[in-house]
Amino acid sequence: MNRISTLFGLLLVGALLWGSCSSTGRIRIPVAVPPQVILPDGLQKIGLVNRTLALENENKKILNVVEGVLTGEGAYEDRSGAVACLAGAQTQLTQDGLLEAMLLDSILLPGTGTGLQPLPLDWGVVDELCDQYGLDGLLVLEVFDTDQSGSSTTNAINQVRSIAETGSVRPVAPVTNPRVHVKMAWRLYDRQQRLILDETRMSDFFVANSRTTTGIYDLGEFAKRDAIQQTGYVAGRSYALRFLPGFVNVFRDYYRRKGDEMARATRRAEVNDFDGAAEIWQGLTNASKAKIAGRACFNMAVYHEIKGDLETAREWAQRAYTDYNERRGRDYARQLERRIQRGGGI
Repeated sequence: MNRISTLFGLLLVGALLWGSCSSTGRIRIPVAVPPQVILPDGLQKIGLVNRTLALENENKKILNVVEGVLTGEGAYEDRSGAVACLAGAQTQLTQDGLLEAMLLDSILLPGTGTGLQPLPLDWGVVDELCDQYGLDGLLVLEVFDTDQSGSSTTNAINQVRSIAETGSVRPVAPVTNPRVHVKMAWRLYDRQQRLILDETRMSDFFVANSRTTTGIYDLGEFAKRDAIQQTGYVAGRSYALRFLPGFVNVFRDYYRRKGDEMARATRRAEVNDFDGAAEIWQGLTNASKAKIAGRACFNMAVYHEIKGDLETAREWAQRAYTDYNERRGRDYARQLERRIQRGGGI
């Protein structure tokens, strides 16, 4: 949790976006959101297993070799990509101290060897591996399938299909900047509860050697033969983020004014001295002018939301509306009420 608290602090520093002429400024507040998958307390040690391969016949081996020659890639690159994918997931899970994750690289469980996800493992297999390695569960990569396009010999797989279907080669225009499309499927087996805690498929694009990319990740400069491994590693880490809390930004307006105490509070807020700004806003909540007092109450609500005290923030927003007819306070109080009902989330 220390890493999470530190990250929240870093995100909060410098989180102000200021308008130049408006009577209001805007504050960006990072809000913690729970992980997509909540892990039970009893799940402490897991094994990562590769289940992406199928028992191959000789014809399929030959086809894989042909595809490798045409695409300029080594045969069975998806195998090394799957290993890298598991390693990436292990790194992400262990670096935050979330789980003790053991890479069972000597274990290969049979799968489909395609983009189709196999049926869940028999619990007898899960029990056997967990007993053998002292595990609470298994995280199994059950599909890892890639298509690499955009290289000078792009769409070679389509050429193989064309040869098989029509007997002729489909011409391909040479281009640059290879793009790797990754398809993954995972299952997380909880041995103690006999539950599959997570069952998900993911698909993403990763682009190499490109400054502008439609994919989320830019893999940077590296040899083509390393593209699948690099992609697999990053993809594995991205999957593991499902088990970690994250942050989203919410934007809040606050009142500012030139040439008076409100302006002095604004200057303090601009240098992230929110406590100092709140001291001034607190004093202004009893101002003789209702407009100033209402806006100060509204700003106090923003201050307490920044500090994570949603109950007090809601009270100040309600006061801004009920006592001083600050209309924004009504909508703000409703937003805060929704966050409280959702346990602090959005």
